[in-house]
Amino acid sequence: MWNALSFGKELVKVLKTGEGTSVSKAENKLFLSALDMAMPLGKISTSLIQRKLRLGYGKAAKLIDRLEELGFVSKPDGQHPRTVTITEEEYKAFRKKCEDEETV
Repeated sequence: MWNALSFGKELVKVLKTGEGTSVSKAENKLFLSALDMAMPLGKISTSLIQRKLRLGYGKAAKLIDRLEELGFVSKPDGQHPRTVTITEEEYKAFRKKCEDEETV
């Protein structure tokens, strides 16, 4: 499984620029906002993303799917919120890599 410490510059670049994917920079900012919201709570749900980021269901569901795909949150468990699967240290290391890439 992925963890934030194993993210190389390539993945951070994809998250920041959308390069090599069909993801836009705006979607990457939303991804980071969703991750920032999930960490202190330890869980995240589509409806929480919809309310806090003022998004429709489709965009919120895409963000949840992307968080799962990258190993940040658990797989669905019925109607329960998904659990954050990375540690606070991994999260901080990932955010630092994102910020470092931004200043380059």
